[in-house]
Amino acid sequence: YKAELYYNLKKYEEALDLINTISLKTFVEHYEIKTLYAKILLDKKEYDLLENHLNTFELYLRRNKEGSSEIIDRNLRFVLYLKRLNNNITDKNKIQKLKIDVTEDLIVFNRHWLLAVLENQL
Repeated sequence: YKAELYYNLKKYEEALDLINTISLKTFVEHYEIKTLYAKILLDKKEYDLLENHLNTFELYLRRNKEGSSEIIDRNLRFVLYLKRLNNNITDKNKIQKLKIDVTEDLIVFNRHWLLAVLENQL
């Protein structure tokens, strides 16, 4: 997605503008865009919006019957780790514990991104 390119260039507003115009047809497109949106909110330090988005994303994943259980589980792990980070954004000890958990979790989606974010928070 072009929105991901803008995200990588830290052009968050442009990425958000594109996200709002994308027509999502498949489960994969939905979770990829929802993941990108969560990353942008975290980078922008929009913690309240991130919390709401993660709650909605989690509900979407739990209710979804289109994706395989493995894909849903890997996405849910990402959402739950990001929720833990968001809820403990200033607690270095909890972030360190979270980093250990993510390090040991070899199947979570966006694992390397999560580890980089956690490292930057320490």
